[in-house]
Amino acid sequence: MNYRSVSLSHAYAAIIGGLVLCIYPQLILSFLELTLSDGLILVSRLYGAFLFGLGFSIYSTRDTQVFPFPLVAANALVDLVAAGVFLQATLNGTVGWAGYIFTGMFVMNLMSWLIILPQRSRMQSA
Repeated sequence: MNYRSVSLSHAYAAIIGGLVLCIYPQLILSFLELTLSDGLILVSRLYGAFLFGLGFSIYSTRDTQVFPFPLVAANALVDLVAAGVFLQATLNGTVGWAGYIFTGMFVMNLMSWLIILPQRSRMQSA
């Protein structure tokens, strides 16, 4: 596992997820068993736009020779916070059983970023 493979998989997932949330957020929101409201759809679309932009920022660093530590650390932090939010929302009954799936996805994303963090010293010494 290297930075290029992790960054490409995260970039594609963020771009596709962002597009879905921007264009048709009801798909994800109904999967989470949330009651739809105009405010929830607006916030979902804003989060989708964030994911879409994040995906392209990750994609732009795929061939970099310098390890993008701030980008990796920020992504790991976003995944940690998102996993915590989804776990709390699931345990409180705010979202349905699918919240556990989203929690697991964010935890796996966090683990993949943490796995490549030690590569920072190898990329900088090369």
